[in-house]
Amino acid sequence: MKNIFLLFMVLACLPLFGQNQIKGRSSVQSFNISKDPPKPPILNMVSGTLRYTDSNGNRVIDANEKCYLEYEIENQGFGDGLGLVAVTSLKSAVKDLNVEERVALPTLGIRQKQKVRIPISAGMYLAEGLATFVVSVSEPNGFGMDATEIQVSTRAFVSPLVKVTDYTITSENSTTLMRKKPFDLQVIVQNTHPGVAENVQIKLDLPENVMLMSDNQQLNVGTMEGGQSKNITYNLIVNDRYYSEEIPFKLSLTERHGRFAESRTITARINQKMSGSKIVVEGDEPIAGPAITIATLTSDVDRDIPLAAKQYPNRYALIIGNEDYATFQKGLRKESNVDFAAADARSFEEYARKTLGIEQSKITTLINAQNWQIEQELNRLKDIIRLREGQAEVFFFFSGHGVPDDKGNAYLLPVNVLAQEVYEAGIGLDRLYRTLAEHNPRRVTVFLDACFSGAGRNQGLLAAKAAIRIKPTNEKLLQGNLVVFTSSTGEQKSQFDSEKKHGVFTYYLLKKLKDTKGTVTYQELSDYLSREVPLFLHEKRKETQHPQVMVSPAVQQQWEKWRFME
Repeated sequence: MKNIFLLFMVLACLPLFGQNQIKGRSSVQSFNISKDPPKPPILNMVSGTLRYTDSNGNRVIDANEKCYLEYEIENQGFGDGLGLVAVTSLKSAVKDLNVEERVALPTLGIRQKQKVRIPISAGMYLAEGLATFVVSVSEPNGFGMDATEIQVSTRAFVSPLVKVTDYTITSENSTTLMRKKPFDLQVIVQNTHPGVAENVQIKLDLPENVMLMSDNQQLNVGTMEGGQSKNITYNLIVNDRYYSEEIPFKLSLTERHGRFAESRTITARINQKMSGSKIVVEGDEPIAGPAITIATLTSDVDRDIPLAAKQYPNRYALIIGNEDYATFQKGLRKESNVDFAAADARSFEEYARKTLGIEQSKITTLINAQNWQIEQELNRLKDIIRLREGQAEVFFFFSGHGVPDDKGNAYLLPVNVLAQEVYEAGIGLDRLYRTLAEHNPRRVTVFLDACFSGAGRNQGLLAAKAAIRIKPTNEKLLQGNLVVFTSSTGEQKSQFDSEKKHGVFTYYLLKKLKDTKGTVTYQELSDYLSREVPLFLHEKRKETQHPQVMVSPAVQQQWEKWRFME
């Protein structure tokens, strides 16, 4: 029954569809349902651009170094390079060496070039050897740059070691360290190992009531190559509220790693003897490998000075080191000073005390002595010789300027006396010899590291009209038991040497005393000085300097066998 009903309804609707006809004509339509196929890039490394770069330019991967691989790529294909990635790997593992393995690159258009930089970092434990890197550029559809290899040498870590290698305490105004008197602490800080020390910091710590007057309590030295040194001078003063006799100066040294620097405490004492002047340090250029020489403010003759087997109670010494003439005379330039004259005097003082066996109380040392000081000490020494009644043994040492007057007489020059005024205020050699020999001392030995031609170690004070002969024409000038060692002949210049840190004559004088522990005879010393001083200057500078010996008639037959230690 239900099916019959549905059939009836369908038949009833048919006339309605027949009455509504659709008229007109439809147009032809076309549709593009596909895209153009993609065009691939073709990536190649630009020939000759693959290289290794580092900050120091040694083309080696050093331990603790950040460096790079660099190259250039070019798109020589038909479409843009999209989704590019620089891929880098190590062909075989290297300890403590890392490379950025994947670096995303920007889109690279057709016929465009692009630089690629790949970071590399090496740690402290990098081994010595060879690292092989494989570089390529990947592209999602397989059109990347072909892999290329590059080999770079690796270098293991070489440690630095920064430390204080030497120091000295100096003053231009005093011979002893005293409260309320300025003084200088001069130190050498050196990288004593071949490795490079980075971010080197130096800090001076002082006890209370010790004041720093220079603006260098904390220094940022930066990088120090192997062997390189830094010369630092601290200007200091101690007030009356500092009650201890000892003054500790703590120098704190640090470097980048916090492991390769040694701090040091230097202890000074109130009333200790001081050097007369600062020392100039030269040659602090970096030195590679095992050839590093430890920087020092002193010469080899100033270390390990031999000790006398006994004291000589009748021995006396007057020692003068006149270096700083420019401070005492207006118009003089520093070039007129006598380099290392104060160091000469200080070192001879040490030999007088340690090797010649002279008691400290019987040694007088004058640094930058004025004429009245020299006269005063000569008169005092003359009285001592008289009171010793023929038993006194005297050593006189002078390093400084010697000049002639217009009559050709030779003088030792005090720091406060003009070269043109030596006749009135200089210390004439003839009067010096008479003073020392007047009261018949047992023995007088004079050492003069000075020239008398009007020329100094650096620059002449007076142009001589004629060369002066130090050896007198009148034998009466030398009397008594007197022997004089001079550094040069009258027409020659007495030289110094920056490496030896002394006058050349003084250096070899001290060296012979050191090497023989003072047992050398006067003749042996004379022969040694006559050979070594001119040989050194001929070889090093092609200059001439011949030490001389003058002897009074009274000791002509015996002086050669005299010894400094008997």
